[in-house]
Amino acid sequence: MNKRLHSILLACALGTASAHAADGPAVTAATPACPAADKVGQTQLVGRWEARFAGRSDTGTMVLNPHPDFTNAVRGTVNYGDATAQVAGDVDEGIFALDASSTGKSITALWEGQVAAGSCGRKIEGTWTDSATDSKRAFVLRKLSP
Repeated sequence: MNKRLHSILLACALGTASAHAADGPAVTAATPACPAADKVGQTQLVGRWEARFAGRSDTGTMVLNPHPDFTNAVRGTVNYGDATAQVAGDVDEGIFALDASSTGKSITALWEGQVAAGSCGRKIEGTWTDSATDSKRAFVLRKLSP
């Protein structure tokens, strides 16, 4: 393709993009497209999350980072009230699973859930299970920041 034709096509494309800028936010490398729930992966999990349990008015914070040893997995910490736990897990086809350890030696709880449809990977709903007592509590995670 000659340079002039390439320049004209580029100018047309840029003009069209700016003409439609009012239609919604532009998708760029800094703001990736919204993935479907079953396409959410490590990229969307990494960051700071608000944790809420059913029946409680307080909230906790979960911070997830790329896992250094497992591709596509995450690890981090969750703080809720006076409890702190280390967590590690992943999301696969929209299914979220984290193991939690408040002792650093054994799994003390499981976080299992699904990425909410239409949330762009920013909301996860599921069930937290205490490994010792098998007691269960519904949870919602909402992404606060990347």
